[in-house]
Amino acid sequence: RGGERSASTPPAERPVPPWAPFPLSELLVLGGTVMIVWGLFDWEGGGQTRVGVGLAVAALGGLEVAVREHVAGYRSHTTLLAAITGLLCSSVVAATGLATRLWQLALVFALAMAGSFVPLQRLFVRRSGGLWFR
Repeated sequence: RGGERSASTPPAERPVPPWAPFPLSELLVLGGTVMIVWGLFDWEGGGQTRVGVGLAVAALGGLEVAVREHVAGYRSHTTLLAAITGLLCSSVVAATGLATRLWQLALVFALAMAGSFVPLQRLFVRRSGGLWFR
């Protein structure tokens, strides 16, 4: 069948990104790691900013891989993706000033994570051919 798979068959290999063979995710992780190390060695000269940017850039590389694998049904990243949803929602609430106390942000985080967990799990089950985890 030329490598085709049905909707009920989980993929045997890691899904290929649309920009393949360019290693975008790997370069993001590498660039983020370089920024973190640079920031740690030059902490007083703006290192805090470099460490923060490095963490964000490396996390984007990892997030891209997690989303691609989850949506393709290759690996379940339900908890990670639900936690990122909670982090994004609580960050928006904190940035807008709607919640000023830590317990309020924790509640927003927990509600957003809980609300996104089941749909993310169902998406993986559908895409993996009925598997709950892999």
